Amino acid sequence: MLINHTKRILTQPQTTSYILLLFKKHNSSISPKLTSSYFHHVSSLPLQYKTISQSFDETADKYPDHECYVFKSEQKRYTFKSFKHEVDSLAASLLELGFEKNDRFAVWLPNTSQNVAMTFAASKLGLIKVNINPAYVERELEYCINKVGCKGLILPPSVKTIPSLSIFHQLVPELDQSSRSRELSSKALPTLKHVVLTGDESSTSGVHSYNRLIEHGSKLSHEKLNERQASVNPDSPVAIFYTSGTTGQPKAAT
Repeated sequence: MLINHTKRILTQPQTTSYILLLFKKHNSSISPKLTSSYFHHVSSLPLQYKTISQSFDETADKYPDHECYVFKSEQKRYTFKSFKHEVDSLAASLLELGFEKNDRFAVWLPNTSQNVAMTFAASKLGLIKVNINPAYVERELEYCINKVGCKGLILPPSVKTIPSLSIFHQLVPELDQSSRSRELSSKALPTLKHVVLTGDESSTSGVHSYNRLIEHGSKLSHEKLNERQASVNPDSPVAIFYTSGTTGQPKAAT
């Protein structure tokens, strides 16, 4: 289970260690019989009981002007301070849209700055980030969103030759009749209420612009955001990953 906290992993002998022992049985008559699968001992350092976003905030406060992320394909560079600003602004806007703790938020993106920002924003709000393969087509996307009941979705206009927005529009034709000021109502995706689009501004009426959410969120008071973040349990789920689906439908792993 992937949970919403971090551990400090050190190499000193005192640190709790888990060594998975892998044996391949060549000859049952001479192979030793296994009595345990791992070795462990007590650490001299306590577990850091913090959420992912709390650990990030502490680092950002300590090293605000240090380089945090570089996204070469997007020609973007972030310091910890500037990336925290984007994360906080995104989280504040999503909170205003009505997202509650444990709501599922689908991320149908490749490895982009928005994908990483969504990871930390979800942790701040106590959302469960649902990672969906950006190469999936309409049928697979529909299955993954409905399988876990996603309330939100973020997607790009396209990924290489894949027309992501067009694929989604085929799945949700109601997008044209929707408005950013009210929740989406879709027959194919009944739990989905809000859609966020990265990239340039879109003429599609039923989607929120990622850039506009950042701009709007930067103007909001972060008092409610701080209260929400403080209420998130470090043991709460933070992400769902889907298996490849080679032997059947993809399975959702939390």
